[in-house]
This record gives sequence, C-alpha cells and structure tokens, in this order.
Amino acid sequence: QVAEEALKELEKGVRSEQIAAASSRAQEAAAGAKLVEAGARVEDIRAADAQVLAAKGQLALIETSIAELTIVAPAAARIETLDLRPGDILLPNATAAVLLESDQLFVRMYVPETQIGMVHPGDEVPVYVDSFPDRAFKARVQHVDMQGQYSPRNLQTADERANQVFASRVDIIEGKDVLRAGMAAIVKVPRPPGAP
Repeated sequence: QVAEEALKELEKGVRSEQIAAASSRAQEAAAGAKLVEAGARVEDIRAADAQVLAAKGQLALIETSIAELTIVAPAAARIETLDLRPGDILLPNATAAVLLESDQLFVRMYVPETQIGMVHPGDEVPVYVDSFPDRAFKARVQHVDMQGQYSPRNLQTADERANQVFASRVDIIEGKDVLRAGMAAIVKVPRPPGAP
C-alpha cells in the first residue's frame, strides 16, 4: 500500500507544498538580490547612524571625564608646592598647586624720591644676587609706580621727602635658569653723567 501511494505521488508530479516553498525561496532570493543591487535599506542606514551617534556620545562622555581628571597649568611654569596625593578629591576652585611662571621672574625695587628721575620704564639695568656675586644679570624696568609709599604724613624737610619711595618692577631677562623666586637682589641703576 505504501508503494501504491508513492506511485500515485509520482504520477501526480511534485506536491503543491513543495512548489509553494520553492516559490517562496525564489522570491526571497530575488528580493535579496535586489537589496544587494540597491544597497542597504533606509531603515538599516538610520539604525547604523543611530549606533554611530550613540558611540560618539559615549566617546564624548569619556573624554569629558578624562578632561575633568586632568589638571592643566594656565601657563608654562614650575611647581613650587603640590599638596595633593593620588586619590585626593579636589573641591571646585580649590588650589591644587602653587606655580611659579618661568617667564614671570622679577625684582620688586623701591626707588627713593631723590632718584626717581634716573629710573624709566624700558631701561636695562644689572641685577646682582648673593649666590653669584660676580655676575650681573640683565633686567629691564617694567614700570614705576605713580604714587609714593612709606612716607610720613607731613613731608616738610628734604630728609623726610627722601624717605618716600616708589615701587618699581624689574623683569629678569637672563638667568631665569639659575635665579629663584624670593632671592634677595640688588639692582644698580646707572647714574646719568654729571649726577651727584
């Protein structure tokens, strides 16, 4: 009986389910071929774009976290004091370190009123320090204050007026590699010819 059924099947030909399945596979293959020819679908492109944007967002978040963990000096400088250790939490606007800017080495000079006419911004002057007594370091007068300091209230005599001084800033031009902030220094202002 099984043989008779198989014979009947062969006589009928291919079954309708097989035809439908093959037809469906052919349609899928044709659709796949069209998709390959046409490129990716709009939905696939949008999904991929969304994944790229999400990855960029994660990268930006990581970069921001790294930037927040990095301390950057506002200028070229040497660290004078650093009171932080790994793992310390730094509060916003708290001092992380004390820096000495390498291009900001200067001498604060006080010029007596009787000699104020000998000092002008832009003048080059020699600076001497105890560590290098035989070496003159080049410096330039940056500015001279317009208002006197350390003066008594009532300046009546010439001797009293000599007590008044004018603060001046003298920027160091050479020797920044050996001079240090806080060193005592002597600035020698050249006297003009004929000055007492």
